[in-house]
Amino acid sequence: MTASGEASWSAERLFAGPGETRERLRRHDWAATPLGPVETWSVELRAAVRTVLPSAVPMLLWWGPDLVQIFNDAYTPVLGEKYPAAVGEPGAQCWAEVWDELGPLAEQALAGGEATYMENQQLFLRRHGYLEETYWTFSYSPVHDEGGNVAGVFVATTDVTTRVLGERRLETLRRLGMVSTAEGDDPIADSCQAVMEVLADSSDDVPVAVMYLREDIAGAAGNGAPHDLVLVGAVGTDRGTELAPRRIAAGEGIHPADARVYPLVVTGDSEPVGLLVLGISACRAFDDAYRSFFELVAAKVSTLTSDALAFEFERDRAAALAELDTA
Repeated sequence: MTASGEASWSAERLFAGPGETRERLRRHDWAATPLGPVETWSVELRAAVRTVLPSAVPMLLWWGPDLVQIFNDAYTPVLGEKYPAAVGEPGAQCWAEVWDELGPLAEQALAGGEATYMENQQLFLRRHGYLEETYWTFSYSPVHDEGGNVAGVFVATTDVTTRVLGERRLETLRRLGMVSTAEGDDPIADSCQAVMEVLADSSDDVPVAVMYLREDIAGAAGNGAPHDLVLVGAVGTDRGTELAPRRIAAGEGIHPADARVYPLVVTGDSEPVGLLVLGISACRAFDDAYRSFFELVAAKVSTLTSDALAFEFERDRAAALAELDTA
């Protein structure tokens, strides 16, 4: 042991405590990293580690010019499949897919000692086998050594993906709820067009949307059976493609990959009057929240279709009564 007692600061002591993350930190070969053996670490680095580890906030410590990583238990879920390789890994290597966005912020903190703060920052991370759309609020705070130089960076981060996606999807539902079927000469066609316009603006969540109505309702000219489904709207794909055939014969199904198919059900009709096909984003897992959003979209479109049919029926009825009065 040296006079200063540095040798007493072993990995076992510095990373002591419960949790699988600390166990990984204790077993890591720090001598193989630019930081060197734990026993040689500076007072500032040890103090920074002891600040990060007990925090309930997801925290990451980048140290040295290579931004070698040390993080706490709360941060481990952020890493996904990057863990456990992320232990002691340089930041640029761990976050290669987003380093164009994060690198300059880290360099700013290292070079000038200026803290940075980002709110609702979109990052496409590769943590679960695909490029995932995520949103983060985070800060980079410089850590100074005894000489006043910046030796590392504290990263405190909050995953706000659920909130950002929820607000975005709620706006889509709000806009669908504002569609009016009481204007124009063709309520059904107008409502279909309005739905497609809303979903076209929601391409992050609905990259593809295809809508069908029964031929007897859509009023399409053709030789098919009245209950054949005809294409009345498509965004994110061309009409007539495998994903959006112009006609589906009665009784036939449609089973597109990476999409969900929902029946359109209206008041007073015992069977669906159409189908709504919604494509799933390649950048989001189809979780319960995503599934619920699609179900609400389909319910909104069903309601709009029902309202359009009711409005058209009442308008035609009023016109027929007017003709009778005239006669």
